[in-house]
Amino acid sequence: MNAGQESRERGSLAGQSREQERQTAYALAILVLAGDPPAGMAAAALQRLAAEPGALIVAADGGADALAALGLRPHLIVGDGDSITTQAFADVPRLAFPAAKNFTDGEAALRAAAERCPQGPLHIFGAFGGRPDHYWGNLCLPIFALDDATRVTLYHQNLRGYYSCGWLRLCGRPGDTVSLLPLTAAQDIWLQGFVYPLAGYDAVVGDTRTLCNVLAARQAEIRHSGGRLLVIHFLSREDS
Repeated sequence: MNAGQESRERGSLAGQSREQERQTAYALAILVLAGDPPAGMAAAALQRLAAEPGALIVAADGGADALAALGLRPHLIVGDGDSITTQAFADVPRLAFPAAKNFTDGEAALRAAAERCPQGPLHIFGAFGGRPDHYWGNLCLPIFALDDATRVTLYHQNLRGYYSCGWLRLCGRPGDTVSLLPLTAAQDIWLQGFVYPLAGYDAVVGDTRTLCNVLAARQAEIRHSGGRLLVIHFLSREDS
């Protein structure tokens, strides 16, 4: 449980200075949290992204175990060390925090990844599963911790998650299931390219009318004038 008033700047990076690390140019960032480990399509996506030139890999504490299981190596491990079990990364730089603090390891790791990759896309694995409070916190975290949550993609088994702050275009296959989760109240929602369209709908947190829609075309658009939506796209295997 988060407690205490520890500074968000507290931490130590072993093995290299923070200034040296910040000078490295990363084209994209991969963050592996300590929820359900990547499997199926998500594991394949992680392997593919990790092979991209300029990819930064950050593990939030126990997320390092998931990387070890896939034969991948992080550039940085962030957290208090209470859920990591692998001994494979003793020489990997650490951004260490005490267990008593007023933020999660996931938040610290996301901020570290965004700081080191300030422009490129952020790919997050392991946000789903585990404790329900951490699960919900992980899904809300990009909205809370980043200036631009739209550069984040979530991965879990056969789904991907995207954040919409006003407009989002989805590409998929007709018949794919898509759900919109209002993380805040969202106004004037318009859907195009869906089996069940919406026109000017105002959604509140917990609204179920925006769940379980279906793509009617290979491209669809979501528009809204206010609020933040988490868009969950259940992928066809061909689109993974």
